[in-house]
Amino acid sequence: TVQGILDLAGGGAWVHLGGVSGSGGGTVDLESMIDNSTYDVHVVTISGYNGDANGSGILMLCSTDNGSSYDTGTVYNMAGFNTDDSLTVVHTITDNAHSGIEWHQGKTVKADDERNWSATIWCYNLGSTTQDSLFICQNAVSGDNEDDTTMFMQSGAYKTEANDVTALRFDPESGGNITVGRFDVYGIAKA
Repeated sequence: TVQGILDLAGGGAWVHLGGVSGSGGGTVDLESMIDNSTYDVHVVTISGYNGDANGSGILMLCSTDNGSSYDTGTVYNMAGFNTDDSLTVVHTITDNAHSGIEWHQGKTVKADDERNWSATIWCYNLGSTTQDSLFICQNAVSGDNEDDTTMFMQSGAYKTEANDVTALRFDPESGGNITVGRFDVYGIAKA
């Protein structure tokens, strides 16, 4: 099998490190799931996210102490683009010195009509104290609003401080709670 070949090669296998379901809390914290000594790359998948308040996005924050505290300063830079099935143009977004990484940039996640926001976030250099942590996110949302909109977004971001990231937090930018959604972390084995 393909997995058998990857195992023989000594790397490349995705290993599930843990997950959390959103169920009404204000944040989802992925703690004790980042293993920088074993994995060079981590992947976070988010399936079916929605919150109970209309807002402009979901923020991701990093921790260097496995969730005892999360970044509070303006230590993230990001850029991205989005489009939807009713537009013929692509919108671009840039944001430097931000206090969190906003993965749903420039568009609104609405509790009452956009009910399925999902994403894959690739995380690089989380364990490095000499290189910035780098994140690449592809995400999409489907809406039950006026024209059953489908949106696609792609973003990149980095943490401007190089330090050992050991946990991630997802926080609705508008406040409110994360009512549904599954957040999982995978490690990609070192080659």
